[in-house]
Amino acid sequence: MFVASKLDDIDYYLNIVRQAGLKPVVVDVRCFAIRNALELRKDLTKGDTPIPIVEFGAYENYILILHGDSPFISNIYLSDKDKRLISDPSVDPVLLEGVSKRFVMQINQMLTSYQAKYKIQPIESLLISSSISVIDKVLGHLQEGMPTIKIDIFI
Repeated sequence: MFVASKLDDIDYYLNIVRQAGLKPVVVDVRCFAIRNALELRKDLTKGDTPIPIVEFGAYENYILILHGDSPFISNIYLSDKDKRLISDPSVDPVLLEGVSKRFVMQINQMLTSYQAKYKIQPIESLLISSSISVIDKVLGHLQEGMPTIKIDIFI
């Protein structure tokens, strides 16, 4: 069992376990912590609208969609190079825009897939959780790539 471990470390050991012919089960407790934090924000939990939260950072990148009591979570791929770029406060704006566009493309695909699978209306808002110093710059690119969705920082 791993607790409070980096995703890369977990993936490394999962591969070893799989090579041994076993089928490991992973339960990510971070989504439960975010879910509990979200319950404190009554302004966001009104109605039956799904609430998507995106974690964007150097270590973890995923989308969590909360709808009723069923969380949906999916990893968002970010290369090691891209993770280093977003960690650099003096990153070249053109490179940051490229990372942001690749990121937003995956978010759009996941939202579209979720909406089709669960037969819901289009999602109108999205929360971003991030600790990177360039998140303000990224938000503009995300909003540009998802013009019909209201994007806010989740604190």
